[in-house]
Amino acid sequence: MLNSTSKLSKFFDFLLVAILTNLNIFLDNTYLNYSYVSICAFFVSMCLSIVLIIIAYRKNIIDICINAFVVLISYFIYKSFILKFDFINTFFAILNTLVLPISIGLCFKYTKSYFKTICFSAFAVVAEFLVSILRIVLIDKVDIKETIIKPLISGYYADLKLIAPEIQIGLNELITSITLSLPAVVIIVSIFVALFYITISKKLIELIYKNKIAGINSFSYLQMPKGSSWIFIIFMIIVMFSSKQSIFVDATINVLTVMSAGFFINGLSFVDFHFRKTGLWAIVRVILYFVALVILSLFLFINPVILLVILGLTDSNSDYRKIRYVDQNENM
Repeated sequence: MLNSTSKLSKFFDFLLVAILTNLNIFLDNTYLNYSYVSICAFFVSMCLSIVLIIIAYRKNIIDICINAFVVLISYFIYKSFILKFDFINTFFAILNTLVLPISIGLCFKYTKSYFKTICFSAFAVVAEFLVSILRIVLIDKVDIKETIIKPLISGYYADLKLIAPEIQIGLNELITSITLSLPAVVIIVSIFVALFYITISKKLIELIYKNKIAGINSFSYLQMPKGSSWIFIIFMIIVMFSSKQSIFVDATINVLTVMSAGFFINGLSFVDFHFRKTGLWAIVRVILYFVALVILSLFLFINPVILLVILGLTDSNSDYRKIRYVDQNENM
């Protein structure tokens, strides 16, 4: 059974969520403050999030809300006894820990759609990012642009000038361009983070419960919605014929960048749809794709990423794999 019905099982789930939440918050502080254990803490925290996804999947939405609320109150009480109570920091920490696992677990159970699961999960990652930004701005009183973005870009810019001194773009212009495109970068990173957690947790859930998650197909069946290619082309024309810089143009460029990432994934999914017939393990295929992209980037006259975006554009419109009708039937 997927749902926890017995009182003992519900208590065990709550206890496990409470322990994992506290451990995740501790690890979050660890890999932010101590560099010598940062990698280990990050991977352990990632594993704990996957366990929380599995717990969220096997429970119903009311139990999840109750668990999250009780964990929040328990953590408040615990902190108030051992040190000076910091309500805002504690609230943000718990929210940042539970948002993504709960979102993915519930999407697995209720959406019955791979595309919707990725969208909702990526939105959860963006929400976690915004929560982290709020913690930095409100609690630590840090100017993000001056203390994080500018020094980081300055270091890369110095290395770039050493490698390619003929580059004419100035540092301030580069900082402005990257700052304007930051929303698209955050969303794209969120999509790939969501894809990673979805793929790993989906495999584990199907292994544990010995059945497929309804409506959540493999990566090989991932496809952008029909008609999205035309929206992409229209936005592209708008940007090409825009003579002045404006908020609308900047927003359109960000949308185009995010959609390009979506079509890139669509194109890679198309390749994997045919290449998976070789019978190679998924992790082996991922490594081969990465190596192929790097090697082809060195020898082809056109970047293979662009080729995959074009392939994704055409496949989303023409459905070369004939999977859209199949997906609709499976999701009904």
